[in-house]
Amino acid sequence: MKITCIIPTTGARGCLRQVLQRIEAQDFPSGEFEVIVVGNLPSESLRRSVMAFRDRIKILRLIFSGRIGVNHARNCGMEVARGEVILFLDDDCVPVQKNYFSQLWRLHEENPSATAVGGFYHSAEGAGGLEKAYVEISRTWLEGSQYEKGKSFSLLGGNVSYRREQLGTLHRFDPRIRFGGAETEFHARLSRGGHEFILSELIPVTHHASLGWRDFFRRAFLQGYRWAELRESGLAPMFKVSSKKENLRRGFYQNAFQYFFQLGSDWSRICLYEDTFFWRLRELFVLRVQRGLELLRASAGLREFCHLSLFLAQERRQNKLEELRREAR
Repeated sequence: MKITCIIPTTGARGCLRQVLQRIEAQDFPSGEFEVIVVGNLPSESLRRSVMAFRDRIKILRLIFSGRIGVNHARNCGMEVARGEVILFLDDDCVPVQKNYFSQLWRLHEENPSATAVGGFYHSAEGAGGLEKAYVEISRTWLEGSQYEKGKSFSLLGGNVSYRREQLGTLHRFDPRIRFGGAETEFHARLSRGGHEFILSELIPVTHHASLGWRDFFRRAFLQGYRWAELRESGLAPMFKVSSKKENLRRGFYQNAFQYFFQLGSDWSRICLYEDTFFWRLRELFVLRVQRGLELLRASAGLREFCHLSLFLAQERRQNKLEELRREAR
């Protein structure tokens, strides 16, 4: 068995079917890979969705981890994996190409000393501004994590693979981390242990996450919180910050993400050094005001910020009109 593809899922997203359809269409020999879908808690609807592909994907299994948490689900999948290469795809990450598995296997063969091989996210067709901004932020983060062309300190958890013999039985994801930078701690430990990561444009996935403002900010806050923990423990990998902004709108999204990322980082530090909940809230309030002023300055001032808000409202209205026209047809 060459490749084991593990897909952790809550069963709540509607993209799992698209992921399995793309795996079914791969040009890789069907007997040389297996697919393991790992659900959190037993679900009959998830079972039906996966079993619909049992005659279309030669080796397909569904297991349940018994509790909520992406890292625990990843570990459960690793325990039963049989492939030489263990691939992790999130349930909203669809391989772009039909030769994704073939390219992945070739990259591992060409880099036998590398423990991990990963790729980038692409925006889905019709994705909103928040989704596009999140994909661009992930790309900026990956590009900043490279210490030389094609080699990185970290990779994205929704599109990453590992050589099983390099991991052995000791290296596993931290099951205490349920969400938010869940794979970052794992990669930091591997990187400090001298493991090599390959980053390639040849194995992209389309990221179909449907993000609202709450999800967008929640991800930023939790990732910042996790990053601060790694920094305090001395595990945080090197990272070069890019200031590239394509336009005012995208720049505002990036600055908003950075604002909540910093708040998460600040809250982690406050929890470490402040004993009482009152002083934690006081310190966070002060930092929130400071970060908000920084965000306004970074967004080219209040006047431009108001213009941006008007532009976004007009765009939402235009999108709604287009939806109504399509429904009318």
